[in-house]
Amino acid sequence: MQRGVKSELPELGPGKGAQTSRGLRRRGLILKVAATLFAERGFDSVSINDIGTAAGITGPAIYRYFASKEELLVSIYEQLYRRSAEGAEAMLTEDLDDLAAMERLIDVQIAAAVEEPEKVRIVDREERHLPLKEAEQFRIQRRRLLGIWTDQLRRARPDLAREELDATVHAVLAMINSITLRRADEPPSAAVR
Repeated sequence: MQRGVKSELPELGPGKGAQTSRGLRRRGLILKVAATLFAERGFDSVSINDIGTAAGITGPAIYRYFASKEELLVSIYEQLYRRSAEGAEAMLTEDLDDLAAMERLIDVQIAAAVEEPEKVRIVDREERHLPLKEAEQFRIQRRRLLGIWTDQLRRARPDLAREELDATVHAVLAMINSITLRRADEPPSAAVR
């Protein structure tokens, strides 16, 4: 390249590195590694350098894909909430009887707990590290999802009082999410799932 001639390539700044398929794969790897480390050691105990080392890059190279460690955490939340919302929306659009719809919601949550246990554990424990704006957005999403669960349970079990519906939904979700506490080398069998 000649001096004084601008490159046609876009300048990369914080969080701008995932503009190619290779960049998207690298971004996905960084998210996966960060989720594993945050779940194992806690958000406070993991540095950008720890994540970079585990991902096979330098710590500062992460800033090509994420502007900050907090942005990594937000991305983990976004992925898990998107998955839950898509599962709930799919259930709402299908022509299912009330019990089958409730079972579908349960299946979506079990799949998330089995397939992405790190993310479920992070969402259960690390909200205090989210930026305020994003934390509020996720609380709104969580309330919306809990409302879908409660409304569906009400249709399936009209005999339950509001307090019982709320307690049942929270108990079922806590029980399903406890699957994430299993050791990674002991994935649940199909029968357990």
